[in-house]
Amino acid sequence: MKRNTLYSIFLALLVLALGCEEDDIRSEIGPDIQVQEEYLAFDGLNVGETVSIPVNVKSENGIKRLSYFFITETANGTETSDAVHFDDPAQPTSIQKEISFEAVPKTLEMVLVAFDSYNKSSEIHIPFENIRELPSLSFTDNVDYRETVFENKLLNISGAISSEHEVEKISYATIVNNEPSSEQTIDFSNGESISFSAQVKVVKGLQGIIIKAENVYEGSVVDTFQIGAVVDDAVAITMENGITEISNLYAGQANSLKGTIASGSDLVSFSYAIKQNGSYGEETAIPLGTPVDEFPFEISLEGETGMQAVRFTGKNQNNNMLELELAIQRVNLPLVYLKDVELTTEIGAGKPNWFAAYQAPHIFDQSTAAQHQEMMDVALVVRGSALRFLSATVYEAGSYLPLISPYLEGFTQATYSVVTSNRGSITPESFSSLAFDEDLENFIQDKVIASKADGGENYNVAGTNRRTSSDLEANKGLIIGWGSYQDGKANNEQFALIYVKEVSLTDGIGRVKFDIKYPQPDYRTEYNPVSIKPYP
Repeated sequence: MKRNTLYSIFLALLVLALGCEEDDIRSEIGPDIQVQEEYLAFDGLNVGETVSIPVNVKSENGIKRLSYFFITETANGTETSDAVHFDDPAQPTSIQKEISFEAVPKTLEMVLVAFDSYNKSSEIHIPFENIRELPSLSFTDNVDYRETVFENKLLNISGAISSEHEVEKISYATIVNNEPSSEQTIDFSNGESISFSAQVKVVKGLQGIIIKAENVYEGSVVDTFQIGAVVDDAVAITMENGITEISNLYAGQANSLKGTIASGSDLVSFSYAIKQNGSYGEETAIPLGTPVDEFPFEISLEGETGMQAVRFTGKNQNNNMLELELAIQRVNLPLVYLKDVELTTEIGAGKPNWFAAYQAPHIFDQSTAAQHQEMMDVALVVRGSALRFLSATVYEAGSYLPLISPYLEGFTQATYSVVTSNRGSITPESFSSLAFDEDLENFIQDKVIASKADGGENYNVAGTNRRTSSDLEANKGLIIGWGSYQDGKANNEQFALIYVKEVSLTDGIGRVKFDIKYPQPDYRTEYNPVSIKPYP
């Protein structure tokens, strides 16, 4: 949208908000907005810089409102900020305001608008050019806190700075007993990414080290490396990114854990152990590094079901010992991936009519399906001139009973499965990208359940009681899942994605070939107590 269109609409809304009526319109010009020349344009502000503009407004008709708003550049054009209003019920003939704000990136202009008592308005535009980004600063491994440091030892504080504009100065200052020291310059070489390192001697009362970077336009960034405690001798372990728990481990692949161990005296041993199914296993030694009182480390773990925590244990020559336990929040399991599953609508010995995710060999003819009826997920049927997947409990819908009943011969119970229509979110690319159960869960939430504004389909697959697919089509996908359907309410909790590869219907006999991905745990059995219906 063009800038003039935006603020024209915005001004119209301001007039409506003031309650303009036809009888109020006068031929007089709007209020006189006066801003000194030095404030009529800005060039070269730093992001975050405070700007104050003295504004004087006069009108012999009285001033009802002074407002201001900003127009900023976006990826889609421009947008207008919410307006800030100054209203005065007394409607004086003259007002003075000091308007203060902080410079933000991509600001194009500020618009000042004044209304008199007859709702006649005037406006001025103050343009902004070249609002400069500040440098950015990060500490090594994103760690900005050390729980324990050791008196009289050197503490190395390092990291990187990036800046759109040339960096002029990097410095550090210490905070000791709540008092900041004078700044000390840090040597560096300019470039797109600048590494810095400061060697700080640890003293009693040290609480933090302040790092400051300033560019040639006096734009600066400041961050503080925090210290928990200064001690004479102990062992301290700090994990990369400052983690205190392990959010995810992935089964079947290497998971790296990195950190740094430090000690007031030389370390003599360092090891880790894994807690699985309620107990810790054997200690695994971690090689001591150089220098022996502080060094980085890395271990590699392969996630397994039942893993609960990792414990690091360090001991120094003065017999000070530390155990650091990191709880494992989740072990992600690879999805089951079945390829080229084939079903047919033709009934007979050896004819695959049913699919069961959690019962090998996964495809069953009508008679063997009856022998494992509590594990069946979907059957393939002909409906009109098309093919569909049906859940066993679809028999409760009268129009589908004739379709499913031949496949339920010999059944005494029918399991509930949710079966969706074709979902546009399931494409070859999205299907192939799913490797772990967490990936599938995120896909269901972000691409199916989420609103369209948030990138999803706004489809409540968790709450639908749908038990039939739409007409199957090659190169389309759908969702099946497990949960319950009780008293008219569906609660679908776990899901599988099906990608249909081939569909054919010849002489009344239908065939389909598909791939499917679903979680490893047997959710069919888990939800059977609340998903089975008596049949017929």
